[in-house]
Amino acid sequence: MYAELVARSNFSFLRGASHPEELVTTAAREGLSAVALADRDGLYGAVKAHLCAKSLGARFILASEITLTDAPPVVVYVEDLDGYSNLCRLLSHSRLSHPKGEAGVSWRVLAEHARGLWAFLPATDEAAAHGHAFLNEGVEDV
Repeated sequence: MYAELVARSNFSFLRGASHPEELVTTAAREGLSAVALADRDGLYGAVKAHLCAKSLGARFILASEITLTDAPPVVVYVEDLDGYSNLCRLLSHSRLSHPKGEAGVSWRVLAEHARGLWAFLPATDEAAAHGHAFLNEGVEDV
């Protein structure tokens, strides 16, 4: 079975165009086993996507793409209630520590809030170019 693990809604400006409900409905119609909404630096469409998935009997995975200050962005998935709490803390810290419209946390802060979360580093040109340096900074511990 296939699951979309890095869907972005229209809340991720210039990265996604569909409403959260459209993403979930399409995933369910196409027979995907799950869909993860990973909007950048927030959970903006999570409630709409969750409610739609619940009404369709589809599996929804709560996620967010986190901007890192010392590495390329990472997608973080919620495993349980601790993970949800930690993701909310990360997102709040990320926004409150930067000027309006900007966000970011360090790998260290992400690691401090890793309980109940799974992280995925999407393949990007920047990640490939710096992959070795990230491993030396303890990425494998996150």
